[in-house]
Amino acid sequence: MNIRVLVEGEDDLAHAQAIQKQFALTTLDGKKAPAVIKPANTLLLENKVEDLPALDFFKTMTDLMILNPTMNNEALEKQFEPIGIDLTYGFDANKLDPETIAGLDRAAKDAFQIITNGLEESNPKNVNGWLVVTGLGTYGDRFLWRAFVAFSGFGVNVDEESTLIRAFTDDQGNELNGKNNYILHFNKDQLPPVEAFWSVTMYGSDFYLVPNEINRYAIGDRTEGLEYNEDGSLDIYIQKDRPINNVSNWLPAPEGDFNLVLRMYQPFARILNGTYEVPGVKRVR
Repeated sequence: MNIRVLVEGEDDLAHAQAIQKQFALTTLDGKKAPAVIKPANTLLLENKVEDLPALDFFKTMTDLMILNPTMNNEALEKQFEPIGIDLTYGFDANKLDPETIAGLDRAAKDAFQIITNGLEESNPKNVNGWLVVTGLGTYGDRFLWRAFVAFSGFGVNVDEESTLIRAFTDDQGNELNGKNNYILHFNKDQLPPVEAFWSVTMYGSDFYLVPNEINRYAIGDRTEGLEYNEDGSLDIYIQKDRPINNVSNWLPAPEGDFNLVLRMYQPFARILNGTYEVPGVKRVR
């Protein structure tokens, strides 16, 4: 579950924090406070899941599948019992022969390679340099797509709640890099059509936010001081160095490669049905 609180500038921070303090976690019957008695598996507190030895991985996975049953597909689950994934008795490597253990070791290594390259499962579209993916949060039996999203980030909203698209390249297909200056120009009728709000967030090549002198990590329709052109259009200046003018519309970039995420909260039908076309990021220097 992802919970986000919109902060409309530094002056709004205290208000947002006050709202955060009102959040409460309760049981479904509301009669008692929930509590975590102990971690489900301490291995995951100290290790990345992809770094676990194969047998530890499969035991951890089986334990968590028993604790959090979600598939509701007994026929599919039965297929995995011969390799030790038993949702009744748990995973016991002592019952497996050496050949099966060797196969599980290979499978654990191959699985993460397959998952990390699983983006094509989403049938992504390239629109002016933006990677457009739909169907997040609604997977059905597309297990590889579900695994790719889960491995890439902790949870995701369905499209109707928020639609996000990512750009690694400009509108000409060249990698985004801080050695260049860019402009993201929205015509008045091209601004993201949303009921809530939209924002463009800057990420470095490591997919973390980029530290900068004005502590601005995203820019959008709620950015304090954002300036629109006389015709109602909007220019966002994406570059490493502070611009001489237009600092109000500046999204600071790192020195090297970076990528952008456009998030559109409570999108209108034009976004959901694919008829809205976001403009590309143009290199200007």
